[in-house]
Amino acid sequence: MPDVLTLKQAVESRVPILGIDEARRQVGREVRDRVAKGEWDARKLRLRDLFESFVGPVSLLETPDGINRRVFEGSSTSDDFFALVGRVVTAAARIIPADMPELVGDQLCTVLPMTSPEEAIPGTQALDRPEPVQQREEYPEANFDEKSVRPPEPPKYGQVVTVTKEMVLYDRTGLLQMQAKTVGQSLASEREANIIAGITDTVAAQYPYWPRTNAGVYTRQAVYRTSVDPSTWYARNLTQMTNTFANFGSITTAYTSMAARTDEKGRPILATPNVILAPFALKPLVMDALRATQIKRVNTTATSSDEEHQYGPNPINQIIGGNMTGVFSQYLDSISASNWYIGDPKRTFVWLEYWPLTVEQALPSDWEMMKRDIVAGYKASFKGRLACRGDDYWLLCVPT
Repeated sequence: MPDVLTLKQAVESRVPILGIDEARRQVGREVRDRVAKGEWDARKLRLRDLFESFVGPVSLLETPDGINRRVFEGSSTSDDFFALVGRVVTAAARIIPADMPELVGDQLCTVLPMTSPEEAIPGTQALDRPEPVQQREEYPEANFDEKSVRPPEPPKYGQVVTVTKEMVLYDRTGLLQMQAKTVGQSLASEREANIIAGITDTVAAQYPYWPRTNAGVYTRQAVYRTSVDPSTWYARNLTQMTNTFANFGSITTAYTSMAARTDEKGRPILATPNVILAPFALKPLVMDALRATQIKRVNTTATSSDEEHQYGPNPINQIIGGNMTGVFSQYLDSISASNWYIGDPKRTFVWLEYWPLTVEQALPSDWEMMKRDIVAGYKASFKGRLACRGDDYWLLCVPT
């Protein structure tokens, strides 16, 4: 099989033996297989080469009814053209961490594929303590229903990328890739904004706290239970404490607060924080606190001439085993440059993914194609919502 950039020659070399249709089909299968296996980068495929290989000469596009479905209906392999251009769009639109390293949403939640808009997500205190079971007695059944999170079905987000006649005639593959990548970045940023807005509980349209109460009424707040009535979940805002971030002492203060948390029966909930989420404005302070290997302590009871300095290892690394990670988002700076968060976000927040970033072929009508010289269209979209399972493992710290 020749290089990916010479598809037309590959087809033409097989025509004498296989005929034009079979040659196109064979080359199309090979190209799709190699792209699917990752042997070829879809971004190296050229629009004009794909059109001439699987549809026909580009002169078809210059006829009065050229931008018409009849052009493609005349070719039995035009589906290969649409499929492979779709690969080009998908490869360019799919944003990976290396493309946008500032995206941190996936570090702050657990992705859960959804198959139904009414699925119940168990809360962080969904189950009571297991009871002892005597010989020949039945095991009690776990019931998540009354203590579950049931978010409403989210909206979907997407945009359409079109392939015009000029893109094919003048082989503007780079322009198509730029457009697709811009769409991908826009959708990735929108998903990130949804996650951050939900975690910070700040934007009315993005509240993730949708517990199912006993009355079946949805509310926006997180929930908790008390020993007075452990069967009911009560509405509650995001748990917070006054704690200005200054140094490692701010972290130990928040850690101590979380370590003292108990469930409705007074037992520790074993909440060990492993993530600090902060705005970029606090990044230098947070990184200094996390990465410092030694801490200087001053004996303030001594006189200035007799001041004692003691050096010891960073207690954060000892207390948490060096597993604390600093995560920073520019979205937080626009909310508050001084608020910060600590906890275990993956145990707290769930991204309910109805479908990830997906690219679908969207062929408009013949009339729409002719009016706008559109050869093909591709729709990039995602659908999902952030949900909160409870407030046990997440703490908002606000300055004094």
